[in-house]
Amino acid sequence: MEAFMEKPLAQLEEHINHKRIDFPINIYYTHFGKIIKDLYLHWHKEFEITYVISGEGIFYTDLRPIYVKKGDIMIIPPLSLHSGKPLKDFCECKTLVFSLDFLKRSSADSISMKYINPVNEGQYKFPLLIDKKNDIYKSILESFKTITATYEKQDFAFELLIKSELIKMIYNMFNSKLVELNISENDLEKKSEKIKSII
Repeated sequence: MEAFMEKPLAQLEEHINHKRIDFPINIYYTHFGKIIKDLYLHWHKEFEITYVISGEGIFYTDLRPIYVKKGDIMIIPPLSLHSGKPLKDFCECKTLVFSLDFLKRSSADSISMKYINPVNEGQYKFPLLIDKKNDIYKSILESFKTITATYEKQDFAFELLIKSELIKMIYNMFNSKLVELNISENDLEKKSEKIKSII
């Protein structure tokens, strides 16, 4: 019975095809509305940051609803089950998806040990929504825009700027106390059971 319950969750994994294995970052533009009705339920190993360009939507991350509007920023940590749909007529988004492995040097360095590996393993809880009322909104948005513009332009050594801005974004979230140690193992078990019951 347990193996049967785990299989559907495994089938919801989205395997992201990065253009470069050595630079695992993608940017997507999505316009939810008449053609693309919604974002199907899925999860992946990558970190995801979505900026709402226009419209409104409702997204679900690990079963929690997040209402978004123009200008909002959604944070979707690795391994989070998520989906979404527009409210009213449409919701237009720009999404940055990247592997946290790209940010670490090796598993032995202090940044990887203290931050990157635990984030990859779900040991930290990130804010799901950063809106204009949040103190770090401007810095996160500025980094997001720098990353996406740099990625699109791809000048010489653009990878250095993108990597530094990604680290800066994560630093700002930690430094502003928006990132918390995640729930206990018992709570993780309950979360897993709740997800399995829905699937």
